[in-house]
Amino acid sequence: MLEPVRQLVRLFHCWLTDESCKPGFWSGALIGAAGLVIATFILFRVRIWWGNVTAPYRPQAVTHTTGATPAQVTHRSFKALVVGLLVFACLFCVVVEMIYPGILPEMLRRLGLMT
Repeated sequence: MLEPVRQLVRLFHCWLTDESCKPGFWSGALIGAAGLVIATFILFRVRIWWGNVTAPYRPQAVTHTTGATPAQVTHRSFKALVVGLLVFACLFCVVVEMIYPGILPEMLRRLGLMT
């Protein structure tokens, strides 16, 4: 099973040994290595630059310090939610009454909440 792999390694080794004996091989290898180093450096710099360009669009962690306890913060948030829902309900009722005049008193009468 491993014999074909061994033959391939031997074949590659023989080819590399023959090619390295020819003039210009080492200069080409050094130029290739230098080219690889330069390309890697450019890619590294481009990735840093692109990271800085896209930084404003990434999720950010925001921290807030307060003197209130977690229970106080939760209580205030719940109060704000309830007030917001009441305001929304009032506005909704006003809009419905403007579109269908007299419908709210009729609904309240049918529900037994108004006589």
